[in-house]
Amino acid sequence: MARKEPTLSGISTDDLGEEPLRRSTANRSSGSKKGGSSRAEQPPRSVSYDPAPSGSKWTPVLFVVAVAALGLSGFLFMQLTQAQVALQGVQLRLTDLEQQLTLTDDEASQSVTALQANLKKSNEQLALAHSEIRKLWDTRKVNKKGIASNASAAKSAASTANSAKQSLTKVESSLSELKATVSSLSQSVNTKMASVDSLQSEVKSLSSAQSSLKSSFKQVDNLSSRVQSNEDAIESIDAYRRNINRQLLELQQRGNSSPATP
Repeated sequence: MARKEPTLSGISTDDLGEEPLRRSTANRSSGSKKGGSSRAEQPPRSVSYDPAPSGSKWTPVLFVVAVAALGLSGFLFMQLTQAQVALQGVQLRLTDLEQQLTLTDDEASQSVTALQANLKKSNEQLALAHSEIRKLWDTRKVNKKGIASNASAAKSAASTANSAKQSLTKVESSLSELKATVSSLSQSVNTKMASVDSLQSEVKSLSSAQSSLKSSFKQVDNLSSRVQSNEDAIESIDAYRRNINRQLLELQQRGNSSPATP
């Protein structure tokens, strides 16, 4: 009996055993109709001996086996469907983790770049402030009379230098915090990578379970084929029994119609 292999897109349960059952039911129906028509054509007569074939006793057993095979097929189908749903969930989780890792790396790179730019700008401001201070001191040496007028400018430059130093201190503190953040992100990445490895192990386990389910489906197919063969054998035995009964009826009719011996 041909059956399509199960795929991730879905499995048709109609291929798992309904065809042998429909054939068996159709064969029994056709056999019962033929037997009924032959009995309707001939008048009922008493038969001296009509042994029941031993094969007919196994018909209920084989029917129960076929129903059990169908139930097992449905159970295996449900197990395979659950495994496929779990596999899809794991794949979605892997995709989500990869996206999170990509976003984390991008954000860290952008933060480091911004802090480096701020640090460079602060260094430039500090260098400019030192340059201004040197110019002021040179001016003081050249022209002491202009010290009083330039005192306010020197104080302003010193204030600017102090502000620059404070900004530099803040930038250095922010850089330290960023380093700590990068270290924490690295640990988080390592943890997520461990989660990815665990998910990959789960995927391998689910793939192994799927292979086992496919093997079980093959065993169910073999059982269905054996059931079909047994049903065909039972049909042959029933046909042989009907033929023997018909011959016995003919012999009895001939014996009844022959003249009595003097």
